[in-house]
Amino acid sequence: MILELPRHSLLTLLKPTAERSAGPWLPLEELCPEPGVKDLLDEIGDRGERQLTGLSLHDQHVIGRRRELLEVRTRAVFQAQQRGVDRWITVYHHPQGILPSSRTARGCRFGRVRMDEASGLIAAELLFDRALGRGETYLLEYGFGFDETGPVVTEEGRGFRTPQHEFLIEVRFHPAMLPARCYRTWRPDGHTALKDSADLRMSSYHSVHFIEFGMAAGFHGIRWEWD
Repeated sequence: MILELPRHSLLTLLKPTAERSAGPWLPLEELCPEPGVKDLLDEIGDRGERQLTGLSLHDQHVIGRRRELLEVRTRAVFQAQQRGVDRWITVYHHPQGILPSSRTARGCRFGRVRMDEASGLIAAELLFDRALGRGETYLLEYGFGFDETGPVVTEEGRGFRTPQHEFLIEVRFHPAMLPARCYRTWRPDGHTALKDSADLRMSSYHSVHFIEFGMAAGFHGIRWEWD
């Protein structure tokens, strides 16, 4: 773990709009202290701060029989707060240096992609099929796959710069390798220690999840203990 940045963390880099007053927003450096993030976003040339509101965001993390991460899948709905928005930037961080071996997109396509192998960072531009009008919504899906067997995974989650209308996270485990305990986790920024906020119950379909509406900016995730 580097500078207390959660191990397998996605970042949502939306800039707050003038209309939004749901709560404070976090500067990038507060959410993600890892310096490589800024360098990758500078290479892409657009930090994704054109005005978009995240209406709904669903993440699914798939864990393999060796307790390793196999895949991360995301489905998101955005609303344009200004005319002309045509892309979104996603960031994924893996501090052990394992980068995705494959990626998928539906309802969008990958544009510029930049990676930092030393720190396990990837920043990717997701291009919409058109520029949006003010108030228009847009649905997209994307994912990262991992062929290389990585280290044992014990937590997953996403960091948000701004308050989020709806966030659903699910972690799906191999039926032959189920954890002993699962917890919902939270931290207000990238410098604060991770805190368990609730116990989570595993379903008979080998997955655990939580959903929240109107949540604060910060890092929201799930951790588990293998025992």
